[in-house]
Amino acid sequence: MVVIDLLEALNVTRSVRGVSRAAGPEPGVPAWKFRQRVPHLTLPWDYAVYLLASSQGALGFHFVARQSRGSAGTLISLVSPAAAARDGRPLLQLASSARANQLRLDYRAGPGMEPASLLFPGGSPLARGRWARLALDLQPHRLALFVDCHPAVLLEGGGPGDALSLLLPLDLQVTFASLPGDAASKFLGYWQTAEISPSGFPRRPWHCENLADPFPVPHTLVEEGDLAEPPFDQGSPLAPEPPALADIRNYQQQPGEPEFPPGVAQPQPGALEERVQQLEELVDGFGAALDEVKAQNSELLARVKSLESCECRRPVCVWAGTQREDGASWDKDDCTTCVCLQGAARCSARQDRPQCLGCEYDGQRYQDGDAFLATSNPCMNCSCLEGNVQCFRLVCPQLHCATQEEVPGACCPRCQGCVDGAARREHGEEWAPRADPCQSCRCLEGRAVCRKRQCARLCRHPASPRPGTCCPVCDGCSLDGREFASGEPVPSGEPCTQCACVSGNVLCKPTGCPAAPCPEPVRRPGECCPRCQDCLSGTQPVPDGAVFTPPQEPCLRCRCQAGEVSCERLEQSCPPAPCSHPGTAPGQCCPACHTCEYEGRPYRHGETFTPPGHGPCARCTCSAGHVRCQEEGCPPVPCAQPIRDPQRCCPICKVCVVAGEEFEEGAQWEPDGDPCTTCTCLAREPVCGALPCPPVACQHPARRSGDCCPTCAQCAYHQHVYANGQPFADPHSPCQRCQCTDGTVQCSPVACPPPSCPRPERQPGQCCPTCPGCSMEGVTVAAGERFPSPRDPCQLCVCTAGDVSCSARDCPGALCARPLPGSCCQNNCNGCSYGGKEYPNGAEFPHPTHRCKQCHCLNGNVQCLSRRCPPLLCAEPILVPGGCCPQCPGKPAQPARGDLGLTSLADHKSHQQFPQTLRFPRITTRAARYGDEWLWKPTPQYKKTVLLIPKDQAPDPGQYTSQVAASGDLVQMFRPNAAGQRRHGPDQGRSTFDPGHRHLQLGEEPHLPIPQPRSPAPGGDVLCVMAPCPLLTCPHQVIEPGDCCPRCKGCMYDGEEHANGTSWFSSPCVSCLCIHGIATCAQIRCLGSCLRPVQVPGECCPLCADCMFEGRPYSPGESFQPSLDPCEICTCELLAAGGPHVRCYRRQCPSLVGCPRSQLQPPGPHHCCPTCAQALSNCTAELAGNELQAADDPCSTCQCKDLTWVCVRQGCPQLSCPLTEQFTAQGACCPVCDECVIETGGRRVSDGESWTDSEDDCISCTCNRGHVECHIAECEPVECQGGLRRVRMPGSCCYECQDPDGCCSYQGQRYQASEHWQVDTCTTCTCVSGEVHCRSQRCPTAACAADETPALTPGMCCPHCLPRPATCLAFGDPHYRTFDGRLLHFQGTCTYVLAQDCRGGDFSIHVTNDDRGRPGVAWTKEVTVQVGDAVVQLLQDWLVRVDGQVVTLPFLKEPHLYVERQTNTVLLNTNIGVKVLWSGRSQLEVSVPGTYKGHTCGLCGDFNGHPQDDARLRSGQLARAEAAFGNSWRVPSGNGTGGPCADGRDVDPCKEAGYRARKEANARCKVLKSGAFEPCHPLVPPEPFFAACVYDLCACGAGADQCLCDALEAYAALCRRAGLALRWRSPTLCAVGCPQDRGYVFDECGPPCPKTCYNKDAPLGAIESRCFTPCVPGCQCPAGRVEHEAHCILPEACPRVVYGSL
Repeated sequence: MVVIDLLEALNVTRSVRGVSRAAGPEPGVPAWKFRQRVPHLTLPWDYAVYLLASSQGALGFHFVARQSRGSAGTLISLVSPAAAARDGRPLLQLASSARANQLRLDYRAGPGMEPASLLFPGGSPLARGRWARLALDLQPHRLALFVDCHPAVLLEGGGPGDALSLLLPLDLQVTFASLPGDAASKFLGYWQTAEISPSGFPRRPWHCENLADPFPVPHTLVEEGDLAEPPFDQGSPLAPEPPALADIRNYQQQPGEPEFPPGVAQPQPGALEERVQQLEELVDGFGAALDEVKAQNSELLARVKSLESCECRRPVCVWAGTQREDGASWDKDDCTTCVCLQGAARCSARQDRPQCLGCEYDGQRYQDGDAFLATSNPCMNCSCLEGNVQCFRLVCPQLHCATQEEVPGACCPRCQGCVDGAARREHGEEWAPRADPCQSCRCLEGRAVCRKRQCARLCRHPASPRPGTCCPVCDGCSLDGREFASGEPVPSGEPCTQCACVSGNVLCKPTGCPAAPCPEPVRRPGECCPRCQDCLSGTQPVPDGAVFTPPQEPCLRCRCQAGEVSCERLEQSCPPAPCSHPGTAPGQCCPACHTCEYEGRPYRHGETFTPPGHGPCARCTCSAGHVRCQEEGCPPVPCAQPIRDPQRCCPICKVCVVAGEEFEEGAQWEPDGDPCTTCTCLAREPVCGALPCPPVACQHPARRSGDCCPTCAQCAYHQHVYANGQPFADPHSPCQRCQCTDGTVQCSPVACPPPSCPRPERQPGQCCPTCPGCSMEGVTVAAGERFPSPRDPCQLCVCTAGDVSCSARDCPGALCARPLPGSCCQNNCNGCSYGGKEYPNGAEFPHPTHRCKQCHCLNGNVQCLSRRCPPLLCAEPILVPGGCCPQCPGKPAQPARGDLGLTSLADHKSHQQFPQTLRFPRITTRAARYGDEWLWKPTPQYKKTVLLIPKDQAPDPGQYTSQVAASGDLVQMFRPNAAGQRRHGPDQGRSTFDPGHRHLQLGEEPHLPIPQPRSPAPGGDVLCVMAPCPLLTCPHQVIEPGDCCPRCKGCMYDGEEHANGTSWFSSPCVSCLCIHGIATCAQIRCLGSCLRPVQVPGECCPLCADCMFEGRPYSPGESFQPSLDPCEICTCELLAAGGPHVRCYRRQCPSLVGCPRSQLQPPGPHHCCPTCAQALSNCTAELAGNELQAADDPCSTCQCKDLTWVCVRQGCPQLSCPLTEQFTAQGACCPVCDECVIETGGRRVSDGESWTDSEDDCISCTCNRGHVECHIAECEPVECQGGLRRVRMPGSCCYECQDPDGCCSYQGQRYQASEHWQVDTCTTCTCVSGEVHCRSQRCPTAACAADETPALTPGMCCPHCLPRPATCLAFGDPHYRTFDGRLLHFQGTCTYVLAQDCRGGDFSIHVTNDDRGRPGVAWTKEVTVQVGDAVVQLLQDWLVRVDGQVVTLPFLKEPHLYVERQTNTVLLNTNIGVKVLWSGRSQLEVSVPGTYKGHTCGLCGDFNGHPQDDARLRSGQLARAEAAFGNSWRVPSGNGTGGPCADGRDVDPCKEAGYRARKEANARCKVLKSGAFEPCHPLVPPEPFFAACVYDLCACGAGADQCLCDALEAYAALCRRAGLALRWRSPTLCAVGCPQDRGYVFDECGPPCPKTCYNKDAPLGAIESRCFTPCVPGCQCPAGRVEHEAHCILPEACPRVVYGSL
């Protein structure tokens, strides 16, 4: 076979604009994607000539392609430019529309070359968005279409006029994937193969294992027809194997190749001449045909006009009241099949069934199963059974009559009958003669006996007898010769009397008169009822003679006159309005300009409208009674071919433009570079979504970032993703060590090392046993661990074999010269101890004895340097005695202390300075005070000055025989006696002065008498001045008693005074700083900037085990900043343990107490702490006890205590919630959370909620804004007396006294005192002194994502989140609604795979069906579920068997499953998220989580989101029939009962039951479409369930009521899952009887976990949090009552139960 490869011939495989390479369905063979911008492709001329030369009266096309969704385009076309110029149509065109699902062939028919077209049955194989292989064989009288491995479609023409013309003209053009000049005809999609054959394809050019192209019954080729797909004849013989596919040759001519295509032999010259002659004859034939066409043109035009007035309809057949489409087939009965061909039903006998062969007897043909009387002997009763005739002699019944007669052709005689005219009456028959219906006759042994019938009078005025009857009837009345129907009025002749016919009686009554609304009504002659003289306007009375306007008719003026109303219209009297379109408001008659009326429609002032009939572009506006209209302008459109919508003014673009390409509305395409996404153009916007992912070969695939489908490059295991080759511990089993290998997780048990102690212990959550640790002071440490002693920080302890031994730790020598005292050893080099004071690291301070030196503390070392002096501007500076720096001479300097020439400085404090402004006046004796000291200078000429200290005395430098002394505020000058004692009295030469008596300004010179040494002058005094005080820089100053000048006040903290500028530790982790009288304390914030931190006892922060920081070494004692934060500092220190260590901390900032926020100045560059621009407030005695908030730090609180502001920085509690949920309110210090997260179980509790610890009932905790606060309860000692026993109750912390003989009853069982039992996974109860004490764990709300749902794990109380599940439903006879929503019907009575994990084998669910005594139908009998090593059987009447043993519910088998009964259903929960809900009779629901999407198989489908492929056989192929699908999933073990079982068949029970049964079933099932179920129709389509309901009612026979209820309950169950609870039952429809004597009522949507005596007092949410199953129908206790031992009782009648919670 010779073919032309179109892709090679058109250079598609090389370089064509708009074509790109893509992956095809066959590996290794490329495909080519065609986009909108692909040009029109026309086959080169030499290929067209070759096609003409080698044409053999046939033509064939072979394509492998995939069409984009929603697109339509041409596959191939043959065009003649000459013919196209006449009618504009191609000679041949094959087009596919994925949008309309059509495959159309346009061709020329008959000798007249008339255009014709046909639609292939079955639609377009390219319309489903998948790859398809198709071949088309074209012959004049036959068309054959081959699609993949489906049966071929064969179309044959009826006559010469229908023949397909394959005469190809010389100007032939072959175009591919489009039609020239038509951009809308471009094919969008993928091509892998495109071939054309001049000899056609009589058979498909590919091989199919299951098909050999046996052609079915051919169709007739019909113009413009749509043919249905022909039936597949299974009984036709197999055709021989198709020939092997010939090599496909390419005919693209290359340079240097011969003119003719490869593989074709070059013809000889003689053959060429002969071929030319043939072509000339062919041209002559074309000319003759053209003349004939012209001659027939007029006739054809008339025919076309006639055909244009006709309507084409597809022929249909009507069979038994049902329309059948052309080509449809059906079974008339088991042995007759029918097919609809061209509107006629043709039936034939089925030869493939032995039971249809029939029998032949006495020359007559009988069907199998027919019963008949033998024609040769009527006394023989025969039957045809499987081709054999069996006959039995009839036994005549005994006759009870004297006269008998023989019946011709009958076997037995009969009683003699009667003849009534032409009718024959049998013996004993009764009848009424037609001539006299009042006669009643009866035939008795050939004689007619008649009697007169008596009529009973049942009413007074009966109607005449009906035709053919004797007696009058009471469904009407007969009065005065007139007939009246029942209920019809009867004229009475009296105007005030009303009569009517009522069931044969004429009843009359007076005419009722309404109450008159006036006080004096008037009765007029001829009227029955009185009426008012006034009138009524609506319901309002109008007095006689009044003129009024009706409210609804403002243009009427009415008058009331003698009870009659007369009106006149007022429109003519309205004045003209001063506007063009005045309108009339409601209640107004005359039009006004405040509204508009335009073309009969009212409009409000300011309203803009489009007047009807003016087009969408007209816009009018009403303004003060004027209407102005204008046309709306349109903006330019962005597309080339805009669409005009009649409802819109401006043209719109109905295409989507993506990357420069235009896509029509509804078109589908795949974006470049994103193979897993498909896009659709909807409302001019591209809408894209993900495509379904192919199956993978691994068990735990994961989706990598950037991919749309999971692959085997990673593993997704228990909600975690692991890299390929990564080992990890199983999150659910710590004793399993797993590894990800090519998308599959393989786990093996962990090998534990041998323990080193004799009694190892296994801790919860650990796999391997370990040696026990030690406990000391409530602290538990591991074995071998060293730790500081909690009793003495200077001791180091070690845990050895459970015992703790402690010893004093060694104090290493300090590595600095001035270390600070530590908690145990004085070796803290993070600060300095110098001169009896402690300084923080980095502090600067003056030298305690040398005033000209400044010292600096660095890492425990003190360095003191002389102060630097500023430069001077004078040439000869002088050094003032006692000064530090030289000065320029000038005005008399204010002498410092050294200028006075002190003679005694021994007891003077070195850090005090004299006032800079101290100057002695020019008097002979001067004194000046400085603090507690006095300066004494007798005369100006005397160069010495005496320093006087309180309670001390010194010789007067000016008077050698005198002495001076200072005491408080007195300076005394005296002359001692011989013993050195003072002499008192003025006569003894004493001179005393009081500086506080008179205050002098500095420089003032009072003149006082100077006492003489030997003869003191009376009244001699010493003149004193107020000593000037030094300038202090601190804001908080204090004057001590006995002092003159203030000094800077230190800080008082815990009763101890700390000097200004010093720091100390109030605890190891709290540091305090005294600055200007303010003590600032804060928690030390540790900076973890090292890799190997070491915790040192007595130290707050861990130390680093090396001095390498970010790759840079630091020497011991060296400090550095670890980051750009100037508040962080690290120091390299040496410890006794060996080696240097890094200590990091944050610098502490003093609190700015009382500083307004507006005065806060942020720290500058390279500074850590903020400052205040104004002076801070003082802590005075009046403010003692007050607290202030530091403005610069919301976490600091300052308290005025001992004249010191003590500021403590608040520490923030540790929060249990993650960082992403923490927030800090404005102005607050610490972050908070809205809820707390409990470590055990990871559950969440709301703020303010309290609970009891799950492991220790003595611990109660409360959630406080994210911080968990726990308290331990204290119990009083309990001593029990009188035979009572001390017992600790579950949920209680302390012991109680209990009677050991008190028993309890719970749900019919008795328990001894102190006995514990488990009610369910969440509830535990204990018998306490005859009372039942229960406690239940409260589950938090499962905060699942949108694509998740809560699920219970057996053995666990609270649910966890799993991917959203899918549900499969089995109900009725039985019908299966798959996970993907498809409804399938299968009636096999064996055991079948309902659903199973076909990849990992995690679970399998089998169903066993039973026919219940009716062959051909089935119901679900039992369910078998296997999870892990557990096998559960769910049997009839809620019986459950686990591993072969019957169990009592609820039943738990950890960790696999938990079975419980919820009202009338059994619920099975598994640890993998699979749930089974069994009704106990036939209805079954199976729910699997989304983790098994695409992993399931069986009758419930593959759960891949596509319902089309759910009917997949066990082999993986799609089934053609539902019976074949179901039988393929049969389990070889039979039906589970050991008895025989039958495969399912495709049966129609309604056909076997008959038309009446189907009609009744349709009528009863219509309740699904009634108002009771209508609210659920948008959520769950009712049509599939309606069809299933009809099916079941036909099959159920006598049990139709239960079958109807099963179908309705299945639909209502899906509605409940969708969130809608229907109230559809009634007393006559599926009513459920509940035991009312025990107080139960039926509830369609009742709680799955009802209230009982034992959970009625449970905390709110303790039950509802885990009963997340949708509501279930069943018998429930009414409101106000609870369930107890199968009765509904009042809560007050319950036995006493003490309830607690976890």
